[in-house]
Amino acid sequence: RRVHGGNCVSRGRPMFVWLAVLIVSAPSIRVVSRPERCSRSAVVGDTVTVQYEGYLNSVEGVLFDSSITRQPMTFKIGSGEVMAEWDEGVLGMCVKERRIVTISPNDYADNEYENIPADSFLVYKIQMLHIA
Repeated sequence: RRVHGGNCVSRGRPMFVWLAVLIVSAPSIRVVSRPERCSRSAVVGDTVTVQYEGYLNSVEGVLFDSSITRQPMTFKIGSGEVMAEWDEGVLGMCVKERRIVTISPNDYADNEYENIPADSFLVYKIQMLHIA
């Protein structure tokens, strides 16, 4: 057997090869600012409090959600209280750190959020306020 042009060939006859691939995309995470000193960073199981703004498609896009006009959001990392991409986006953050977390439209159900148009990227500006 030899591979030829992406096909597997045996005794001169092409053989069909099936390959199953599971594509799991991770959120894009960009650190905007990080304090010089970080005595503790967030890990799975920590309860964190964050301030955030959510935009459609870019940080210059339409603001669709914000904790700034309400209370900061508190959740336990890894508990399923927020989207898995949020859990991943805050892992390793320090208090006062700011990040931009971008979530692909492939990573959430279109019908999951009533005020978000289908196929929109969700772009969150997140600031860590507290880790417990």
